Amino acid sequence: MIPVALTPSKGERIFIFMATIAGQVGVAWGLSATGISYTGSATVNSSGEDHTKEADSVEVKDNAGDVVGVYYYNYRDTLSLKCFPATADGSVATDATTPEIGSKVTLVAADGDIAGDWVATGVSKSRKTDGIVEFDLSLTKWANMTLD
Repeated sequence: MIPVALTPSKGERIFIFMATIAGQVGVAWGLSATGISYTGSATVNSSGEDHTKEADSVEVKDNAGDVVGVYYYNYRDTLSLKCFPATADGSVATDATTPEIGSKVTLVAADGDIAGDWVATGVSKSRKTDGIVEFDLSLTKWANMTLD
C-alpha cells in the first residue's frame, strides 16, 4: 500500500493508505452516486448502492403444460441506497429528513443506470448510541413512466 499524507487545517497529519490491486484483473471500485436530492433534503451521502433490473412475466404454455414462451412487461429498475446526513465543510450535520413515499428523488451519478429521477417506494431510518444516523432508501424507476 502507498501512504498518502493529508494535512488538515489544524496542522495534524493524517495518513491514509490507498488500495492497491495485485495481479492482472481490473475491477470497478466504489460508489456511483455523487448527489442525492429530494424535497426537504439536506446534504446526504451514500455509502452503499444495490441496483436491480426487473420485469413482470407470464409464461405461455402449450396444451401439455410445457412452457413454450415467456412474455415480459412492466420493466423497471430498483435501487437501494444506504445514506447518511453529512456536510462538506466538516461542521456537524443536521438530522436528514427522509423523502415521502411516492416523491421524486434525483440522483447525480457516473453510472447511467443510476443517474436520473426515481420514485421513493420505501424509507427507513436507524439511530444508535455508537454510530451515525443512517437511512435506507428504496427507489424505483419504471421504463415507460416520466416523472414531473
